[in-house]
Amino acid sequence: MMTFDTIERARGRWHEILPLFGIETRFLVKRHGPCPLCRGRDRFRFDDKDGSGSYYCNQCGPGSGILLIRKLRGWDHKTACDEVDKIIGNGLPPAPPKCKPNSAASRTAAIQRLLNEARHPDVVAAYLRRRGLGVISHVLQGHWRCPYYDEDGKFLGTFPAVIAPILGPDGSLQSVQRIYCAELDPRKKILPPVDTIVGGAVRLFEPTDELGIAEGVETALAAHQMFGIPVWAALSENGLKTRQQTGNRENVGQSRPNRPPKDREECADAATSSAQ
Repeated sequence: MMTFDTIERARGRWHEILPLFGIETRFLVKRHGPCPLCRGRDRFRFDDKDGSGSYYCNQCGPGSGILLIRKLRGWDHKTACDEVDKIIGNGLPPAPPKCKPNSAASRTAAIQRLLNEARHPDVVAAYLRRRGLGVISHVLQGHWRCPYYDEDGKFLGTFPAVIAPILGPDGSLQSVQRIYCAELDPRKKILPPVDTIVGGAVRLFEPTDELGIAEGVETALAAHQMFGIPVWAALSENGLKTRQQTGNRENVGQSRPNRPPKDREECADAATSSAQ
């Protein structure tokens, strides 16, 4: 009876559960691709029928989410259920409430609460490594189980995410960007700001007499890796246009003031290509 309860509690949550057992989200898609068990290149499909975590592999055969864990780890049914219980608990907790903070104080509290929960730097390191980046910023935080809601406000589960604080021109905390390490669309979301994120940025590094501004976090890190200057992320094309000047000199998309103009123009393109 207990194992049956485990499977029922896990229903609809396999996109959240399986990555925690080492099954990357790239396997959890409804199209043929590589199998996480036999490593065949184009024989596995994760269809998750009725939220059961169901899959089919032309070599391994069909199965459910719990069977996928058993085969991957070599566990019996009870052991697999016990390990899943450690993640989802043995009760029936409700999904985190989807509420829209309606005051600056409540929005600040929601932002700070998410930052306080983000205490897993290994999430950040693993994500950036997969993106081909060899640098990291201490301002980026890792969250193992960040809630995700679709555009209609439906709770889809919790997923690993990189949390990037967004500061306003005056240095005040305005919001956070959540970069989910999962096959989600959209993969990047921003919490409702305390006031506004216009002119704001993710301040990845302390500014010097030279400061680069890029559009996204990954592009900013790639530019820093390539050119060795501090770079901030304005998070959108409009953000690049509306970024208000700080007391430091900003060189948008360039590395050194004395570089030839062609090099300056190529910096942003090269950094963007490196981050892709």
